[in-house]
Amino acid sequence: MAIIYQSIIKNKSIEAFAYKNKHGHLDYFDRFGHSLSSSFLKAPLKYKRISSKFQLRRYRPILKTWHPHRAVDYAANYGTPVYSTANGIITTKGRKGALGKTIIIQHGFDHTTVYAHLSRYANSLYKGKKVKKVK
Repeated sequence: MAIIYQSIIKNKSIEAFAYKNKHGHLDYFDRFGHSLSSSFLKAPLKYKRISSKFQLRRYRPILKTWHPHRAVDYAANYGTPVYSTANGIITTKGRKGALGKTIIIQHGFDHTTVYAHLSRYANSLYKGKKVKKVK
C-alpha cells in the first residue's frame, strides 16, 4: 500500500509506503527506504507542565550567576512512570549528586538520554540492559 500527499501551497509531496515484516509489524517508509516513524518519543512521561526548559543562559539567583541548563525538566506527579524515548542500553543506574536517582541510556553511538530526579527504579532495570521505546 502506498500514499502520496501533494501540498498545493508549498508544492511539496510526501510519499509513504506501508511494509509489513515477517513478524507482522507494520511500518511506513519513504521512497528511499527511510522510516517515517520518529526515532525518539517527544517526552519520556505524561507530564503536567515543563518546569524548566533547555536554555543556554539561565540565571541562578542563589549563586547570582548565569549557567546553561542543557535539559528539559518535566513537572509530573510523584511516581509517574518514565519510559525510554528510544531503543538503547542502560549505561548508568544510580545516584548522581544533585540529579538524585538517575538512569542514563545510550542510543547508538551519538545519542544519550539522562533521566534524573526519579522517585524509584523499576525492579527489572540494571546496567547493560537493552530497553525499547514504548510506542
